Amino acid sequence: GAYNSTGTRYSFAGRIGGIRHFNSTDKGVNITIVNPNSGENHCSITAGFGNFFAGTNNRNLYKSSTAAASSWTSVDATQRPYGVWYDSTLNQIVTVGDGSLNSAVRYSNDGTNFNDGVETNLTGTMVSVVRDTSRGLWYACNNTGDFFSIANVTTGSWTALYTSMDAFSLEGSHIAVKPGGGTAPIVCTGGGTTGIWTSVNGGTTFTEYQTGVTFVDVVWSAYLGLFVASNSTVSTTGIYTSPDGITWTGRTTPNGQCWGLVVGPA
Repeated sequence: GAYNSTGTRYSFAGRIGGIRHFNSTDKGVNITIVNPNSGENHCSITAGFGNFFAGTNNRNLYKSSTAAASSWTSVDATQRPYGVWYDSTLNQIVTVGDGSLNSAVRYSNDGTNFNDGVETNLTGTMVSVVRDTSRGLWYACNNTGDFFSIANVTTGSWTALYTSMDAFSLEGSHIAVKPGGGTAPIVCTGGGTTGIWTSVNGGTTFTEYQTGVTFVDVVWSAYLGLFVASNSTVSTTGIYTSPDGITWTGRTTPNGQCWGLVVGPA
């Protein structure tokens, strides 16, 4: 999910149901569902350059300033962007996806013009990307559960830090990082039959927690001091929280599936 800090709007991407958005003034009471193209699954979303950016499974990255249905336009159609992330420190958007179509990594420094990034040493289909500002690294996962890092997506090569996680879904895999570096946790969700994978040594090794639950999204909330993860299992505990990525507590939710999460200001 994403929050557009230049306005009052939250938005999150749905695997099949399109893009959902709501105004922060009503705390999600009124939710509008929009779908730029009904034939595409919307896999990930971020906010930057005063816009929302939504990646899909059908070679389109969409952009919108308001998230209203009529305002979404395709800004890059050369990759299936399963993962997309905006980093405010670098003022840069990075997308990762299927390298068989074009580059597995694309980036933009203005939200309009996208270029091929470095994909050396990447394998499989990339499904998620995030920036760790404390360690000065980009992280990415592929569909076979491999975890990679790189300092600059425009030069050099990626390093495979860990290659023993379970297979990750193309449309439900995410990475969340607690700031601080050192032993600050990195948490991955795979969107398949995997649980939650957590590293406390900068991604060198991961340990699986909450096995048997299909988690599809995870975020770090600085305000709460918690990781928050959602799962797609029809359950009254659709949300789990953890202060350290290791000990997780199920939270009561309406019975159903929880696919997307978004963190905004307190």
